[in-house]
Amino acid sequence: MNIFLTGATGFIGSAVARRLLAQGHDVLGLAHSDKAAATLAGRGVTPFRGDLTDAPTLTKGARRADAVIHLGAVAGPDFPKTDAQAVTALLAGLEGTAKPFVYTSGAAVAGDTGDGVGDEETPLDPASKSAWRGE
Repeated sequence: MNIFLTGATGFIGSAVARRLLAQGHDVLGLAHSDKAAATLAGRGVTPFRGDLTDAPTLTKGARRADAVIHLGAVAGPDFPKTDAQAVTALLAGLEGTAKPFVYTSGAAVAGDTGDGVGDEETPLDPASKSAWRGE
């Protein structure tokens, strides 16, 4: 399977890319710079130049793939807006297909679970700085 992966050079994304490659998948990794492209190529990931603010490139990458995993993020106050636009572009590339789309969020959407374990059934109660993720 050919998988388009955003965030492929990040902490989680690099681990996901390694695992996908080890399972025999081809990984097309979004690369926002020449340095990122070289890093990905050195890891066996096919670099795909662009960034999370480049909607046409994201849509094109999604169309080229059999599945999309969105792990990418940008630092700063524009992250919620950038992420929403990136997701919209990625989904546009998958529109009309049955190709899977995996979107990660984070444990912060569960809020403080105390001694309990948060899982997919935990009601959303995001911390204020992550409130937008609930959408």
